[in-house]
Amino acid sequence: MFFAKMLPWRRGGGRGGVRAGGLVGLLLGVVMAGISFSLFMPEAEARCSGTDMLPRIQREDPAAYAKIIAAEAALSYGGALFWKIEKDGLPPSWLFGTIHLNDKRLVALPQPVRAAIASSKIVALESDTVLDKAKIQAEMVKNLHYISFRDGTTLSSHLSAEERAALQKLLSARGLSFAQFNGLKPWFVMTSLALPPCEMLAMATGGDVVDQVVARLGQKAGAKIIGLETTAEQFAAFDSLGIPDQKQLLMLTVRSAPVAEDQNETMKLLYLQERTGALWALSDYLADKFGSGDKGPIKAFKRALVSKRNEVMAKRAAPFLTKGGIFIAVGALHLPGKTGLVALFEKQGYRLTPVKWRPRPAVDVESP
Repeated sequence: MFFAKMLPWRRGGGRGGVRAGGLVGLLLGVVMAGISFSLFMPEAEARCSGTDMLPRIQREDPAAYAKIIAAEAALSYGGALFWKIEKDGLPPSWLFGTIHLNDKRLVALPQPVRAAIASSKIVALESDTVLDKAKIQAEMVKNLHYISFRDGTTLSSHLSAEERAALQKLLSARGLSFAQFNGLKPWFVMTSLALPPCEMLAMATGGDVVDQVVARLGQKAGAKIIGLETTAEQFAAFDSLGIPDQKQLLMLTVRSAPVAEDQNETMKLLYLQERTGALWALSDYLADKFGSGDKGPIKAFKRALVSKRNEVMAKRAAPFLTKGGIFIAVGALHLPGKTGLVALFEKQGYRLTPVKWRPRPAVDVESP
C-alpha cells in the first residue's frame, strides 16, 4: 500500500522516528507510548533552544500562574512518578511514570528505579511492541482505517479556508506540503506535527526513549516483557474522537507551534521535578490560551486517551499484581487523579507509597 510505504511507523530511535510533542504532545509525551510516526523529516536546528515557560507566565500573568499552582495542588497523587505497590503476603510491585522522549536527562534512570526493575519478574509497558519495529509497522498496515479517511472526504474538506491556510503555513515552514497530509485524519496529522523540528531531529537520530530503556533493563534482568494494550487499541482511542474534536485539537497544535520548543522544555523540566499535577494544569492553561474557547475537545481527549485507557490497563494489570513482582511503566499522566492508576490500584486493595529518589545523574550518563 502506498500509504504504508510512505509512512512507516516507528517507536523512538532510528532515522525518521517522529514523536508527538507540543501542546497536545505535552499530553502525549507523558500519556501514550508508541505514537511515533515517520513522515517527512523537516529542516531542523540540531539543538532545541526552548526555555521554562512557568517563570514567564508567573511574571506576565500572575493570575494564570496562581491558577496553575492551585490546580497542581488540587490533583491527587500528582507529586510522584515512582510508587511501591504492596499487599500483605506478596512481593512488592512497582508503578513508574515514563515520558516518551529520549533526552539524556530523562533516560538516566535513578538507581531505585533500576533496582526495582532488576528485582521484578514481569515488566509491563503500555505496548509490548516497544522494542519490535517490524511488529509496529505490521500493525500500522493492519490499522490504516483508523488513520486515513475511507468515506470519500479529505482533511481539506473538514477545514475552513482560514484553518487550511494556517495549517499550510506551518507545513510550508517545515518544508512539507498540504498534499502529503490531505488523506489523513486530523488526529494523525496533529501527532505528526506537534513536536518542534529540533526535537524531531533528536528523536530521529538519538537513542532509546524512557520506555525502551525500561524494557531493555527488564530484558537484561530476565523479566518477561508484556503490554497492557495493543497498537490497534491505541489507534482506536484516537479515532474515537469525532472529526470535529480532532480538527480542533489539530488547530490547537497549529496555533501553539510558535512556542512549541518552550512547551517541550517545560514538559521535560516538570517531569524531572515529578510535577505531574503541574503538567495537567499547564496543558489546561495552554488550551485556554491557544484554543477556540471550546473546552470540549480537550475533555474528550483526556477521557479517551487517559481515563478510559487507565481502566483497561488497571484491569489487565490486576492478575499480575495478585502475584506481586511486576514493574509497571506507563506514561506519567496515567498515574495521578481520581481516575489515575494509583487510585485504581488502591481500589483493588493495594497500598501505594511514593518512592523518592536522589537527584538524577548528570546529563552525560548513557542509557543501557
